[in-house]
Amino acid sequence: LAAIWTDLLAVERVGIHDNFFQLGGDSLLAMRLVSSIRRELNIEISILAIFESQTINKLSEYLDILLFRNKYSIENNLEGFEL
Repeated sequence: LAAIWTDLLAVERVGIHDNFFQLGGDSLLAMRLVSSIRRELNIEISILAIFESQTINKLSEYLDILLFRNKYSIENNLEGFEL
């Protein structure tokens, strides 16, 4: 996430508690951030997630929860099937 942010925001480095919008992010860059996360991390998120989780720390927590829910949901849907 930090590498994506530094690239999009054209800053040398970011901390996990730095705010995306305070570093110069705006709604257009937030859309590009969503696109970069989808492309580079293969995770589907909405732009709303960026507005609700404006730091790397909060966004990574959100992504962890999202990935856990997806994994748990997939595993439950596969019950009874032999893999």
